[in-house]
Amino acid sequence: MPAPHPCLVSSAARGALVFFLSWPPSIFPRLPRSPTIKSYNSARIRLSYTFDPSLGKSLRGQQPYTSVLLREPAIFTTVIAFSGRDHQRILRTNSFPARDCPPSCSREPSGTCILCSPLCEISPICGSDIRKKRSSPFVTRSRSLVGLRRESRTSSMAIECLVLGAGQEVGKSCVVVSIGGKRIMFDCGMHMGYLDHRRFPDFSLISETGDFNSALTCVVITHFHLDHVGALPYFTEVCGYRGPIYMTAIIPLDIKQTIQVDKDLEIRAYYAGHVLGAAMIYAKVGESTILYTGDYNMTPDRHLGAAQIDRLQLDLVITESTYATTIRDSKYAREREFLKAVHKCVAGGGKVLIPTFALGRAQELCILLDDYWERMKLKVPIYFSAGLTIQANMYYKMFIGWASQKIKDTSSVRNTYDFKHVCPLDRSLVNAPGPCVLFATPGMISGGFSLEVFKQWAPSELNLVTLPGYCVAGTIGHKLMSGKPTKVDLDKETQIDVRCQIHQLSFSPHTDAKGIMDLIGFLSPKHVMLVHGEKPKMASLRERIQSELRIPCCYPANNETVLIPTTPSVKVGATKMFIRRCSTSTLGKTDDKLLISCSTSNEASGARGILVMEKTKTAKIIDEDELVHTLGLEEHQVLYALCRPVEFSTMELATNEANIISLCESSLMVVDVPTSSTTEDVNSAENRSSLHSLLVQFRAKIDCTNIQVVPGHLQLRSFHVSVCSNEDCKYRMKNKNGIPKSMVYFCCRWSPVDDKFARELLQIMEQLNSSC
Repeated sequence: MPAPHPCLVSSAARGALVFFLSWPPSIFPRLPRSPTIKSYNSARIRLSYTFDPSLGKSLRGQQPYTSVLLREPAIFTTVIAFSGRDHQRILRTNSFPARDCPPSCSREPSGTCILCSPLCEISPICGSDIRKKRSSPFVTRSRSLVGLRRESRTSSMAIECLVLGAGQEVGKSCVVVSIGGKRIMFDCGMHMGYLDHRRFPDFSLISETGDFNSALTCVVITHFHLDHVGALPYFTEVCGYRGPIYMTAIIPLDIKQTIQVDKDLEIRAYYAGHVLGAAMIYAKVGESTILYTGDYNMTPDRHLGAAQIDRLQLDLVITESTYATTIRDSKYAREREFLKAVHKCVAGGGKVLIPTFALGRAQELCILLDDYWERMKLKVPIYFSAGLTIQANMYYKMFIGWASQKIKDTSSVRNTYDFKHVCPLDRSLVNAPGPCVLFATPGMISGGFSLEVFKQWAPSELNLVTLPGYCVAGTIGHKLMSGKPTKVDLDKETQIDVRCQIHQLSFSPHTDAKGIMDLIGFLSPKHVMLVHGEKPKMASLRERIQSELRIPCCYPANNETVLIPTTPSVKVGATKMFIRRCSTSTLGKTDDKLLISCSTSNEASGARGILVMEKTKTAKIIDEDELVHTLGLEEHQVLYALCRPVEFSTMELATNEANIISLCESSLMVVDVPTSSTTEDVNSAENRSSLHSLLVQFRAKIDCTNIQVVPGHLQLRSFHVSVCSNEDCKYRMKNKNGIPKSMVYFCCRWSPVDDKFARELLQIMEQLNSSC
């Protein structure tokens, strides 16, 4: 008996498990992505793939290695990587908890199509006939992520992401990721806009008993900003966490250094650009991989370079989205506007307050103003608040290796941070007469020295407050950016007049929307999660990622959990014929990348191969022409099958049935088939009408005179088409009111030797579906 598409019948004599690598589901746009599969003691896999020599190329221009990418997002993603004479092949399959699994029965149920049996699962790697009930409601048919609450059962093949902070907001970044039995906390920040319990993440969601040492494998901090590290002292001293904490000072984590946390978990840091010491964190447990970006910048500036990362194979990217919808002007245009505003203010005798954090933007703008003052021969003093900023400048001098290439190149002659026109402030000079420029912390005017100076300078129309970056809701900076207020409430009892000029510029070290899209497009992860952003903007970015990059994306709120499917893997070999087929396929030129087909393309692509797994031998991928020889079978002993729904009006068919029969029957060959071959009701007028309508389409579109009509189905070469009569078939489609649609379900089977011909027939069926 033939096995349904896409699984091939395994040879009992050879004990082999065979999987056919099929074309993408875009050929069947109205067909569910993975039809239910029936097999003997074999697992199933459905794959298509592209040949992409650029895979593995570093973002910073490292040489690429040759690779073959096999891709079918709804079920599995497979990668075979090889280079030159290296004969070691790695097959990596990305498994989703598929809804359409093999049926529990081992024979075709009487009176139903082969795709109508109850759901269960079989291991995609081993061939044992171990079936289990579905435990996960995760649906991947639409490629959309499904958020699950904590009470939902977690699939053993899923990454669980618990968002404790920065969910649909900016502040208190904290994401706990469970992967392969390990639990990692990425960042432990505080919210700058609150002073009550909302300032810290809700750590009770990690462990109800408060035993955080056993609940977490480690904590990884991306950089020193308070919204990423501010809650760490609370977590260690009040909550009592004593486990490993990885960052650049407590347990050093150098760029591109791989840290083996334990025998299963490894982490690696990549240069993020954002601020001194900022890193993206790559984590791997087994074959499950994620990247937590933290804050990053894809554009180099004066004191730091752009983010740098290798092209990684990732199940999940958790990325910041502070500027999810913002596309910035060029850096030089922003700098000119900033310098013009500052120069105009001091030329008119005013004072300029630049609220900024001690590390990052302060150094960037100090370098910019110092150079401008030198060129323009200006004498107006530029101050920065003493204390932390002095220490920050010292660290920038020490860690010159983190700086931009321009600063590195000139460091032997002069250290850029030895400013000529910028000096520490004596606080007695705050209200001194005459113009000046002052850098004061913190950057959002949420308190501290910047708020103290703002109170004194805000009432004067001569003065200017320049806000160079993002400000969290609830801070004075955010209130100033929201409009042109004449008064600002500092608290319930204090209000100040605001007559000064307010100037906003985007000198933020966060990447903009283009940078986020560039990073995600470069990495091409299986899934994307957005954090550290505003909900409406995150929703817009998610739609863009899903529509342009075709990668499932979500943006959970605080204290929500999302389950992400992950990647089992197996090492396999590849025959020379299959590799030659991949290497000699027609290549196209796209953006300096040689491609058979872009991984997000809807087109069928690339060479085709078959994965063979035998109990006593290494799994291997063979060319499809080698299948019959490998199995020792006759050509027509291996068949595929699928269920094809087509929608049209039954009433119209009944009306035209006589004309259809008169046009076709004169040239048809009618043969008898044993009753066991089909159990369809041959007296059904609707079924006959459906098949005859299909027959007319076949005869009009293809040159095939040997079309056979047998009771209940058509046959063209090895291609058989029958009508499913099971009213409980899981593919029965319903309208919004739950009423079954008027549809006919065709069950198709064919031999591998007629595969190209079968594809032509299936496309004709698709045209029938579109025209009805």
